[in-house]
Amino acid sequence: MADYSYNVGEYTVRCPEAEMKGEFPDIFPKYLKNIPYIYRENLLTIDEVNLIYKNALKNFVKRAYATVHDYSTGAAGTRLNIDGRYTHNIPCDAQVYSTLNNTLENRIYPLMQEHYEITGKLQLAESWQVLGYGQGYFFGNHCDNCIWNAPGHDEQLWWTNTPKRKYSTVIWVNDQVEGYSRTGQYVGGSFVLTRVLDADKKSVVIKPKAGSMITFPSNFQFMHEVRKVLRGYRISCVAWHDAI
Repeated sequence: MADYSYNVGEYTVRCPEAEMKGEFPDIFPKYLKNIPYIYRENLLTIDEVNLIYKNALKNFVKRAYATVHDYSTGAAGTRLNIDGRYTHNIPCDAQVYSTLNNTLENRIYPLMQEHYEITGKLQLAESWQVLGYGQGYFFGNHCDNCIWNAPGHDEQLWWTNTPKRKYSTVIWVNDQVEGYSRTGQYVGGSFVLTRVLDADKKSVVIKPKAGSMITFPSNFQFMHEVRKVLRGYRISCVAWHDAI
């Protein structure tokens, strides 16, 4: 099957050409910069990282397994699918979400507006999620705003089920390390943009550090995964954004 691809600087964004069947208005952005995503280390201060990390641990007892949309009956319900996603959703205190929202408005949105040439207003499409990954947990390769061949939508390969999700953001709260040495670190759990290739034609792999952030388009050209955590507990904050 032929590839549909385009270059952004030294990067290549690609997907099978057949997947471009259908109409997907406003989900493929332009780029002012020469990289198809935004990555920043030390976006959060040490105090902000500690606030979120400690609050997530405090609220760990309230955790629930994260679910996925269920279209098996044609209804937009949810279900647990640990074959594709094994993740905790941790409800945190209001101070955590206030800190994340202030970071969005003052640090992340200005970067996004310049990078993607966004002239309108950016806003949250859904509430923040604080996600935890224990040993053996993962998130399989997926798209943030589309479903593959959803029941009742077989006329096109991808169906945009959450159209307000135009951009995705992940903020990491603790460090991935090669060898586990202290509480708060973890081994494994890399974040991979599976369809974005670097100058060596390899998928972009990010080994998260506390306080670092990535933002990228939510469409199926930017499918991504979280590799299995091998040791420790990984905490991240995830949000999706609409541009109006």
